[in-house]
Amino acid sequence: MTMPIEPTLSLLEGLHFRLTYIMNSPSEKDLEKKFIHPDNGNEFPLKEIIGTYA
Repeated sequence: MTMPIEPTLSLLEGLHFRLTYIMNSPSEKDLEKKFIHPDNGNEFPLKEIIGTYA
């Protein structure tokens, strides 16, 4: 079975647009916020995760 790739590309384009929008708007205070990673329980600041994905 084969499927056209365009729907997947459109989904990724929309996701990237949303991530870019969100990552361009946090304040310095927001960037200092931390979260606990669900897989390993480690705490990470938001700015570190953004840097990893950049």
